[in-house]
Amino acid sequence: MINVRLHNERPQDIDLATVFARYKAQRATTVRSNEQIARSLRLAEDHFGAIVLAELTPGMLEDWGRTLVRAGAATGYVRRIMTDVRSALNWVRKRGEVAAIPYVPVTAFDEGRARERIITAEETARLLMVAEPEWLRRFIMIAAATGARTEAILELSPFQIDRERGLIDFRVPGRRETKKRRPVVRIAPQLAPWLTASKDRLVGRGKKALGIQWREAREAARLGEDVVPTTFRHTLHTLFDEQFVPESEVLDWFARPRADKSTDHYTKRRIYRDEYLSSAVDTVAKWLAEVENETARLRASAPGDPIISTSLRASCVPTRLSTLG
Repeated sequence: MINVRLHNERPQDIDLATVFARYKAQRATTVRSNEQIARSLRLAEDHFGAIVLAELTPGMLEDWGRTLVRAGAATGYVRRIMTDVRSALNWVRKRGEVAAIPYVPVTAFDEGRARERIITAEETARLLMVAEPEWLRRFIMIAAATGARTEAILELSPFQIDRERGLIDFRVPGRRETKKRRPVVRIAPQLAPWLTASKDRLVGRGKKALGIQWREAREAARLGEDVVPTTFRHTLHTLFDEQFVPESEVLDWFARPRADKSTDHYTKRRIYRDEYLSSAVDTVAKWLAEVENETARLRASAPGDPIISTSLRASCVPTRLSTLG
């Protein structure tokens, strides 16, 4: 019944699996979080089985969510699942395909605490020193210097680098902008040598390859599982706060919306000013200088340091990060 025309169907005449299948086929494939949506709906379908909409109640949904939490799922994750289920049900209702849908208790589950883990300069140096291959070191350096989201870094191309003005424009022409907007950030001096690539992408790998190599490097550097690519994003947020970077620069660096959204319409040319994100990029440069110092220190202690594999080539443990790019 995926492509069958439906109109104001009674809840007792249409099953949950059909609703989910129609939503995934006709709507979910057009949004960037389609894989997450598919996982959420598959979990719901596996749990509730072959039931019709009339049988699904808010209490059943909340009880299922509580079961997931007791099994170890974070409340924020369960809230996301509930949000995806709600979106699927709302979609068929708004299109007039079903007469009624059950209430989905999304607010019964907290959003969860934001990640608090930050990565130190010494930990970053260790990660860079053991990271293989070269594209992984490039990814780590871009993440450490920009705090950009993983997808934005993996999609970054040489055409998005404005060397003359010292800018990286993570925005992609023609890409539909979501709530997770992409910024235009300044290039710290230590990052510049890493931004040269002959390929269409600076990193040139997908999420799966990144995940595999990231976990191997993290283990080799003796870092915990709480160190993930977005840890650099949280770290820069913290550094900006500690160094009293102006709020306006923090909003611009992470492409956060302003309270007065009309302001963005009149300030688009600010990225071409010399003072654009000046305090923020100075903070990043100081942070990367600390990473360089830690790299030099660890290199000097490499012969007796169990963290650094003796099989690493000397060229993989430079005195300056810039020579790696």
